[in-house]
Amino acid sequence: MAWRYSDKIDSLSAFYYNLKPYIFDSILVLPNGTHTFAINMKTGKKLWLKKFGSFSEQFLEGYGRYVFQSCYESNQAVFVCRFDCLSGHCDTIYREGSPAGCRKVIRTPALIVENGILKHLLLCKTEQEISSRLTVSTITFVNAENWQIEKIDTISKRNVDGISFTKQPQIDSTSKKIYFVLNEHLICYNLANLSFLWKSILPRDMLTSEINYCSNSIFFPSEDGFLYSIGKNSGDIVWKCKISGTPSRGYLVGKYFNIIGGGNGCWYIIDTGNGKIVAEISTPNLIK
Repeated sequence: MAWRYSDKIDSLSAFYYNLKPYIFDSILVLPNGTHTFAINMKTGKKLWLKKFGSFSEQFLEGYGRYVFQSCYESNQAVFVCRFDCLSGHCDTIYREGSPAGCRKVIRTPALIVENGILKHLLLCKTEQEISSRLTVSTITFVNAENWQIEKIDTISKRNVDGISFTKQPQIDSTSKKIYFVLNEHLICYNLANLSFLWKSILPRDMLTSEINYCSNSIFFPSEDGFLYSIGKNSGDIVWKCKISGTPSRGYLVGKYFNIIGGGNGCWYIIDTGNGKIVAEISTPNLIK
């Protein structure tokens, strides 16, 4: 063991199992409940720690020495912070109030980079009237030079079904696309001209995993126990493969998709060309 980090701060909590950290050089930045802190990965020493009012999104997005995170002031406001990984200095670059009787969630912004320059922050926002449960989900493009709003678009119209952003958006810069997951809805957006392309509705939503994509397909591990391959240009289901519900995150290695089934603990290795399982490996401690 090179080092082990521990902290005496009582308010630190167990890490969220699906959190998203950020690494800059040898600096690891981690979200932890209402805290965000940085550790030197060479020494295991804490570099800085910040604490916020009531809650912070447990996902970080970064580019270069800066990392971004959405945080909340009780039920009054949500704001986007930009941290300097080196110093821990924190700026509030975007803020929205939360009206009484309304629940507002803004996921940590996804970062749109063009030619090595950060151009836009993409904010995925859900607002719900608590009494009526009327819910609307929108996206906002913020200019990264002046932090001004450039465009707002509605992704999911007003509904009482609670349809909202359930995953961080995925930016596919090679194909010039953005992918959104709202419950069982997978939505594709054109990154080049910031316009809607298609929507695919899966039989079930996704709980513990996240989408992956390759040159032609998007992979959606669903709670119905299947992995779906969806065409990037059409949104149509190309194939589905029976795995197990509540799976792990998936990983692409060459033409093979790897995932652990939550219901049975099996490691599935799947050929992405035809959706066939090429190997199914049981966990050594499956009984436990």
